Amino acid sequence: MTMRFPTTVGWQVWLCAGLLGLSAMVATAAPTAPAARALQQLFDDDWRWQMRHQPEFASSMGERAAGDRWDDHSAAALDAEEAHQRALMKRLQAIPGCPRPTGW
Repeated sequence: MTMRFPTTVGWQVWLCAGLLGLSAMVATAAPTAPAARALQQLFDDDWRWQMRHQPEFASSMGERAAGDRWDDHSAAALDAEEAHQRALMKRLQAIPGCPRPTGW
């Protein structure tokens, strides 16, 4: 049996988000308002996904509904997490002003 570990795509999502946030502070507010809303929606969607699919983390954040489950570390769950992170990255790249990572 081969051990599988979650991918490291998540850090790229947060890096792009941070750079977009920094560029939004430097630029004027009007042109970045749609990008800021799209970024906030992406964060909200990711947070909800994390709360549903990582119950141990959710419990540590005070989400009582998740306190009766353990994290799923099966191959299927890791595949789902990787697919989620890749989908986040595609959504993030569609937001104007987000730098495009290389090597993907």
